[in-house]
Amino acid sequence: MPSGTKLTQVLQAVRTKAQTAVTKSIVFGALPPDDGISMALATGASDETFLNKGQNYHASVVINAKSADQLNALEWLSAIHETLTLTEEYPSWESWQISNIETTGIPMYLTREENQQYVYGSTVRIDFYMKG
Repeated sequence: MPSGTKLTQVLQAVRTKAQTAVTKSIVFGALPPDDGISMALATGASDETFLNKGQNYHASVVINAKSADQLNALEWLSAIHETLTLTEEYPSWESWQISNIETTGIPMYLTREENQQYVYGSTVRIDFYMKG
């Protein structure tokens, strides 16, 4: 059984799925100082509540990458987006089910840091159901 709340279980399942696209470790929260990938919950809401108190939700997740090699950061994010959005079998558990993942912000250049790391950012929308 996954640990944590239903929401953290959903986010962990998405991170695990995304991790299959890249060899670089994906962390939650802030980007590491050098060469890394991070995911963070940006926003979300309930779209629909049923009589049994189950709910359909959507959540926006920011996925960022940084590298001294600009192409690496872009390639990592592109691979993650392809894996997440083209999957035909979404993660689920007894108390939740992911129904769709779509790109809402393609990987794009954000900045170059003083340590010469290029930073790229992107977003995905996760649609999922939680049992009441």
